[in-house]
Amino acid sequence: MRIVIEFDNDIGKIPFQKIGALNHAVSGWLYSSFFQNGDYIKKVHDEGKIVGKKSVKPFVFAVYQSKKGMKVKIASVDGEFLANVLGSVNMQTAFVFEGKRFMPKSIRALTKQALQFVPAGSDGNLAKASLFCLSPVVLRTREGKYAVVNEDGNNETIDRMIMDNAIRKYEAVSGKKLENAWLKAWFHHPVTGKTQFKGYKTEFTKSRMTIITNPELLHIIHSNGMGCKNAMGFGMVEMQNQINFKENIKKEATI
Repeated sequence: MRIVIEFDNDIGKIPFQKIGALNHAVSGWLYSSFFQNGDYIKKVHDEGKIVGKKSVKPFVFAVYQSKKGMKVKIASVDGEFLANVLGSVNMQTAFVFEGKRFMPKSIRALTKQALQFVPAGSDGNLAKASLFCLSPVVLRTREGKYAVVNEDGNNETIDRMIMDNAIRKYEAVSGKKLENAWLKAWFHHPVTGKTQFKGYKTEFTKSRMTIITNPELLHIIHSNGMGCKNAMGFGMVEMQNQINFKENIKKEATI
């Protein structure tokens, strides 16, 4: 499930270099508006979802301009977290960015935006979906270096980074080990950028993509974000048929 908060003002087109500062400001507004109003939400925000010795912050958000003003969309693998968000938001708290005020108008659950995929693989045990980055995806190597996607097609190193990150989230949320993990992603017309927040420079990728992976990992990516820094507003993906694209993918990846 996803939650969307609508505001009374326009954010307009967001320059790449300001995405980090905007996300950081929105994260601060979320915390002051409702993370502090619910003990459970505050605990999840501060500590993450803990299973055994693993922890992950089980939510992702995206800030974007719609026809009716700025929106913030929140997704989570944790239904209890989303239920608490719906019941704890302070509609009287304004969000302020670069001197401009944004008052929340409404908050609602988007029950129709369910994950959709088709079976893939020789045994039909994998899931194939077409996705779009609603917010930029941040990818890092195990050594902590940022990685971006500069070309169309598939990159095995990028596949490994996306899969390792998704596996870590899956195991932290479910407490289970995933057998026979597999993932391939084909990027279509990727765009890269750089931004900065909290004194750190961050590189990212925005793209349409076709992804084939285990259903469990696809669910985690759709509900908790792709890549890292999800709780800071990076890596939210949507199904392509929910974004009203004008251009169809001419050549779809297959296995």
